[in-house]
Amino acid sequence: MGFFKYKEIECTCLRCGSVWYTTKKEIRESKRLKREISMAKFDNTWRLHSVRTHRNNVAQIAFMESMYVDPFRCPDCGTMDVEYCYVESD
Repeated sequence: MGFFKYKEIECTCLRCGSVWYTTKKEIRESKRLKREISMAKFDNTWRLHSVRTHRNNVAQIAFMESMYVDPFRCPDCGTMDVEYCYVESD
């Protein structure tokens, strides 16, 4: 019995009652992508680029932001008023 026994997290929205599941892997990937987005925004702001490079970077950042999904935000109503419960795996 340890932390690694739990593979999934059941999330329940306290506002709309929606239930969804997320895994530790999805949470790690989400944190990594969020960190990469913030680093790309910082890099694009403070470096001197040509207009073409700047446009490409803005497009890349927009694509990364569209791929980012917060695993602890309700997919239906968007609130972060969520209750978590670890689900035991076999």
